[in-house]
Amino acid sequence: MKTCMKAVVLMLLSGSAMAGDLVLKLGTTGNFRYHRIPVTGTVTVSPATGDITVDPVAETGSSSDGWCPAGTNGTPTFPTPLGASATSLPSTGGSVTLSWTASNATLGCTASSSGVTGWNGNAVTSPVTVSLSAAGSYSFSVSCSNSNGSTTSGPVVVTVESSGTTLPPECATRLPPAGVTRQTNMTNYNLGGTLNQQNSEFGVGSNVNVTGYTPLFGTTFNQANQVARVFIDTNKYVAMQLSTTGVPVNAVGGISWAQASQAMFSVQISLCPGDFGHVIDPMCKTSAVETGGLAWKVGTKPPTNPGFYCYLTPGQTYYINAIATDEGSWTTTTCSTTWCDWFVNHVGGW
Repeated sequence: MKTCMKAVVLMLLSGSAMAGDLVLKLGTTGNFRYHRIPVTGTVTVSPATGDITVDPVAETGSSSDGWCPAGTNGTPTFPTPLGASATSLPSTGGSVTLSWTASNATLGCTASSSGVTGWNGNAVTSPVTVSLSAAGSYSFSVSCSNSNGSTTSGPVVVTVESSGTTLPPECATRLPPAGVTRQTNMTNYNLGGTLNQQNSEFGVGSNVNVTGYTPLFGTTFNQANQVARVFIDTNKYVAMQLSTTGVPVNAVGGISWAQASQAMFSVQISLCPGDFGHVIDPMCKTSAVETGGLAWKVGTKPPTNPGFYCYLTPGQTYYINAIATDEGSWTTTTCSTTWCDWFVNHVGGW
């Protein structure tokens, strides 16, 4: 790994000298190289310790001059993480522009994804526009490198909707509450320096699609004890698709959530995204401060002993709608300046 090495000063200064270039001899016996550090102030040598003080050095340098300011002797950094112009596309597909900024990426950047033309495995510079047509979720990452190694930003997931997700006719009248809109992606915020192992598969500051369980809970959301933090913007709701297609009858699943001193969250399962006012079955909706949960079962609700399940019809697409609310209204809270943290724990699967 490249480090800032101790140097032999070719001209030893006693006291101080005016600005010029500080010439360094770096390397090992038989393999020396001479480098210059631009100086804009003075160079002082301590008679007692021999320490050399350069105050100040120039604000810029090049990779070959031996200039070694803080932060440039490591791997590249991403002042602006990888982001996408859109994270959700209609079933007809479309184009998405991926952009980022990288610092100290002297060896360039390469792309990775699952076989997306114009992106996967290519050397790339920001921005890059790719075309997506087939339904599904596409994951994008970019890795930038220098002589010390590489740093990756991403993944960013873009979803192309399936043509089979046409909403039922009743959704024309089962509309979201006035004044709120659907949130299709979220910023993966850093909570006090750590995500507490939640959403750690996504870069801090990256965009994550929240229109379904992919990618937030994995491709099928079928593993016990999966957890995620969903950051819901104020004045918005999330509607996560939950499909029972191909799921066996009597399969069960569920989610629970916990919030510490946060707002009330209302969560309802409906055939319509954003439907908070038309769900009748009490087992398919709940509002709770701090802790809550919903469980579901695939099949027909029995007339007796149905259990504490929201029953879902096989071969159907549902939405788990969630909104941060004040009790008694559908107005979203301002529990944070920009978002509310919905900490969700998956407690079962099919």
